[in-house]
Amino acid sequence: MADDDAGGYYEEKPLMFFGRDVSKIPCFRNSFLYGLTSGLFGGLGYFMFTSKIPQSYRFGATTYLAVTIGYWLQCRYVWLPSVTLMLGLVNLEDLDVKGDSGRLVCQMCFIPSGA
Repeated sequence: MADDDAGGYYEEKPLMFFGRDVSKIPCFRNSFLYGLTSGLFGGLGYFMFTSKIPQSYRFGATTYLAVTIGYWLQCRYVWLPSVTLMLGLVNLEDLDVKGDSGRLVCQMCFIPSGA
């Protein structure tokens, strides 16, 4: 019967590519979707204006590649410092108690103690 599973919940199988789960790679999904959409509409728009099929295909593929790589690089550039900061905050050996108030101040975060 269809209702044999636990309330409609099912486990999704991971999408593996070269031994890595693609869903665990940061920024992969958004960069792929933005690149795909941009390439599709870029190629379609180029075809609508010029009616040249081979050139519109090349334009769409180039747009897809440029947007995917560009968005992925920009996303990773923003993502990496936040992960580095989080890893520094998680490491409890880098935390030091300062003053009588007992506030924890991270030595790796470059945040003034008054903040």
